[in-house]
Amino acid sequence: MAKSAPVSTDVGHMYDVMTELFTTLLDGNIHVGYWHDDGDRTSVAGAATRLTDMVIERVCAGPGSQVLDVGCGAGTASLRLATTRDETVVTGISVSHGQIDTARARARELGVAHRVHFRYADAMNMPFGPGMFDGAFAIESLIHMPDQDRALQEIGTVLRPGARLVIADIIDRHPANGAEKEIVDNFCAVTQCRTIAALPDRLDRAGFKVLEFDDISTHVMRAFAVLSDRMREVRADFVGRIAPAHFDQLVELFRRFSAVTAAGYVLAVAQRR
Repeated sequence: MAKSAPVSTDVGHMYDVMTELFTTLLDGNIHVGYWHDDGDRTSVAGAATRLTDMVIERVCAGPGSQVLDVGCGAGTASLRLATTRDETVVTGISVSHGQIDTARARARELGVAHRVHFRYADAMNMPFGPGMFDGAFAIESLIHMPDQDRALQEIGTVLRPGARLVIADIIDRHPANGAEKEIVDNFCAVTQCRTIAALPDRLDRAGFKVLEFDDISTHVMRAFAVLSDRMREVRADFVGRIAPAHFDQLVELFRRFSAVTAAGYVLAVAQRR
């Protein structure tokens, strides 16, 4: 839906600037959350952790597995996987130097730096050998890739045959028109992303078999409205570091984006052929 693809350096810069805000809002996470139903009163941070658990459970990482976190953010999902799955080795990559520094520090604090590694790397040009990993996951990172097909192909190359890739991300549900198109285009421009179209076809072309493809929009999209409200609460803490006009633009965009129907959220599981 976005008019142009994001650029990796711009994505990295955005997260260098915005990571502290997002981790403050989401208790260390940099992705939205999952609520069971309208009556679920779980906090936004708790819902984000729930979504993380849904993803890492589907990776099916056994003891000694090597798992790749594509777009690791501040390292929260990688660290949760490592601390809940004994002996699992996790490698997280990001195009944000700030995120990598934060993630490495957190791994040292938790005493797991010997088996949770973070490095600056672009998913469209993987610095790993073929078949190196036994599983991979990508939480709201594919949306930021300038070439989503190439990223999936690169992920496929570094996975062994039979390994799983789990994706949680924003997708096109149907073509956006009128006011919805304007909202989605503005959201993508401000957050340096492009919603994912035809993900099952992309996975197939990259050598994956789709095992699970669940549209979980009704459980997830409310997160953007909740984030909008939380941003208003912490505005005074961040307008000195983020331009007030940009901050307020994000607040309004998140609120409006939560109500669109053209964009949604998917939890997908694919297996490397």
